[in-house]
Amino acid sequence: MLRRVSLVLASATLLVLATIGAEPGGPDDGGFSVTRIRVGREPSSVEIADLNRDGKSDLVVANAGSGNVTVLLGDGKGRFTSAPGSPFPAGKSPNDVAVADVNHDGYLDLVFANHDTTYLTLLLGDGKGGFTPAPSSPITVQSRPHPHGVGAADLNGDGRADIVTTNLDGASVTVLLSDGKRGFVPAPGSPFPAGKKPFGVAIGDVNGDGRPDLIVGNWGGHPEDESFDAVNVLLGEGKGKFSPLPGSPLRAGRGPARVAIGDLNGDGFGDVAVANYVGDDVTVFYGSRRGLRRGPTLKTGHRPQGIAVGDLNGDGRGDIATANSEEDTLTLFLSTGTGDSPPRSATFGAPSSPRPTDDL
Repeated sequence: MLRRVSLVLASATLLVLATIGAEPGGPDDGGFSVTRIRVGREPSSVEIADLNRDGKSDLVVANAGSGNVTVLLGDGKGRFTSAPGSPFPAGKSPNDVAVADVNHDGYLDLVFANHDTTYLTLLLGDGKGGFTPAPSSPITVQSRPHPHGVGAADLNGDGRADIVTTNLDGASVTVLLSDGKRGFVPAPGSPFPAGKKPFGVAIGDVNGDGRPDLIVGNWGGHPEDESFDAVNVLLGEGKGKFSPLPGSPLRAGRGPARVAIGDLNGDGFGDVAVANYVGDDVTVFYGSRRGLRRGPTLKTGHRPQGIAVGDLNGDGRGDIATANSEEDTLTLFLSTGTGDSPPRSATFGAPSSPRPTDDL
């Protein structure tokens, strides 16, 4: 599973976790070795994936301020070098990025949500860390007022990656299915209702049926309690159609900016972590065949805007990372694997202040 954290830094410096397994209290910074890497202006999101097929994790950084993407190839030891040709043009204000093999050639590609536009940018990978615009790029989307969140995965079981983006003012998500000819067509029934002010979106299987579902963070009031915002869960039917999970929307915290999905308790089901930007916390929901049950609320630093789920310490369980946008910190929550006990947490400083990606 890809590990994803969305964060914007006031300066053009990206904080990378270089060594995760250090014991707390060691000679390094709070048990973590920290590397600072210069990228473009206003980096808005970062993805971790093996872009050049060498079995080592690489970095993709969408730079909203400079309209490009920085690709950094890893050596497997926490060190990174720029890919030849990096940074690559990524359209106006690339606000969010998803990684997937979109054209089914065996190489990972990049899809960007371009803020203040009506389109998505698609860059095709060459399997060596290089990227060029797809013939179909940019991809026009009916997203009001503009794309905020983007995800990419095979949503209809045809082996090709599809695209989903959120429509903040349209209270919906748009699902675009690959047509097998380097283009995309709206899924039957798209856009799908997704609650008030949908902002971030994540793709994963929350009910264990083998079909991808959509998890949407809604920057809008929960129907039963306007003081809290909501998470809408749309269950996939396997053909690119989605319907609400019984009991959805779920009450989250205040101001859910982004959502992430991964197995936090080792039971094989996708769990959901929601970064509540206004509430200064994370809401956790545990997945099962019966749906999602609410787990703990985890206190973060001030204004968590980005969130990722991934195995940070090599124990095989998903952990949580948040970028605290007004406190110059990242907070890490290490899973205990019980599903109920509060995870261990650590907070350490970032080199500059992450800030909200946009003003909605």
